[in-house]
Amino acid sequence: MISERAKVAFKHVQQASTQPYKKEYKQHIKKLPQIIHTNGLIQTMAFVKAKAKEKDFQQIFDNISHLAKHEGYIKGDILQDAIQLDSDAYRRLTQAVMDYLHWAKRFAEAEIRED
Repeated sequence: MISERAKVAFKHVQQASTQPYKKEYKQHIKKLPQIIHTNGLIQTMAFVKAKAKEKDFQQIFDNISHLAKHEGYIKGDILQDAIQLDSDAYRRLTQAVMDYLHWAKRFAEAEIRED
């Protein structure tokens, strides 16, 4: 499962690395694990969705939603579906997102150059 998350994270970072907002994407990816740790996954995703007018936040929201769907935690909107999860499933989803972000952070550091 971890290698799958790494593959997904690498693909998402590669997509972001070609965008004009790549620097902002990298900064946000690096901060998100701490924000999730402090506020929880649902509140953090609500924050990211609220900021999704900015393309970097939209990509992050879409990427995390894709991961959650790909791993079978949700079927539709991450916010609506995550609220319905029991505490054990919510904890597993949060850990999956944290693992994904760990990989995304490392790949962003390696792949996105700040000029």
